Amino acid sequence: MEPTYKPYDKEYLDTFFEMEDPDGRRWKRMDLTGDGVRNGESGKTWHGVDVTSKGRHWAISGML
Repeated sequence: MEPTYKPYDKEYLDTFFEMEDPDGRRWKRMDLTGDGVRNGESGKTWHGVDVTSKGRHWAISGML
């Protein structure tokens, strides 16, 4: 049996995905960092951004 998909309610999209790209796709602006400096992968510079200099670390899914 294939999964059944249902479109999201417009009110839900307007509330939680307030940004829209030129193609009409909706997205949410979010902070990708967590409080405090960490050693290891989540404390490394990524794409030229050094979050440890700001007293933060990258919030990696599954590490919280």
